[in-house]
Amino acid sequence: MTETAATATCWKDRRLYARSHVILQGRLHGGIEEQDCVLLDLSASGAMVRLSDPAPSPAHVTVSSPHFGELRGRVVWQAHNVIGLRFADRPQQVARIVQAAAPHLRLAS
Repeated sequence: MTETAATATCWKDRRLYARSHVILQGRLHGGIEEQDCVLLDLSASGAMVRLSDPAPSPAHVTVSSPHFGELRGRVVWQAHNVIGLRFADRPQQVARIVQAAAPHLRLAS
């Protein structure tokens, strides 16, 4: 197994909550900044988000979408215009919020 494959396997094994691949339009709010974004994947604990502007994002943000409302979180990584978010609310609460607003998006809780 190559080092890259081993690393990818290790990374997947560390995730506590399954991610759903999605393409959802949204808005990212951080401090006084706000910009369009696209959610690329979503789980009960976080999301991967593509930003319209690759400028560095503030640490604490809110992502909103007509599909589930608003979720608060913090940026845990950024690569150009893609960021990884960890939600501030408990995963069970996030799963309930998303399930109530968008039943077709099933998140493991």
